[in-house]
Amino acid sequence: EEHEDMSYHQNTMVELERWKQMEKLREEEKAAKIAKEKEDRDAQLAYERKLKAEELRQKQDEEAAQVARIVDEMEAEQNKFVEKKEQQRRQMRKVFEENAMDQAKRQQERREAAEREAEAMKEYSR
Repeated sequence: EEHEDMSYHQNTMVELERWKQMEKLREEEKAAKIAKEKEDRDAQLAYERKLKAEELRQKQDEEAAQVARIVDEMEAEQNKFVEKKEQQRRQMRKVFEENAMDQAKRQQERREAAEREAEAMKEYSR
């Protein structure tokens, strides 16, 4: 009977050891699974952050391009305004010069007419 008890005790100890190893293996698998899930979550978060950063960079690039287009349009508008103003100034100068030339021509014609009249009066009074 002592031998049976000893054998039973030994079998129980072997079973206990096997159970402990199984529990240890289960715990290791559980820890590995948790670590894998954390790694996957971290990778997903990193990917999402990268996407957000890329979207933000793209949005900033688009906004910068839009600002540049607006600045270009404003400069073109300003240049057009300056050119139109310059053209009006040239036109006014041309009109002014033409008026001055007409006035000088009329003055010259009046002077010549007065001289002819004076000459005619001189001829008449002889």
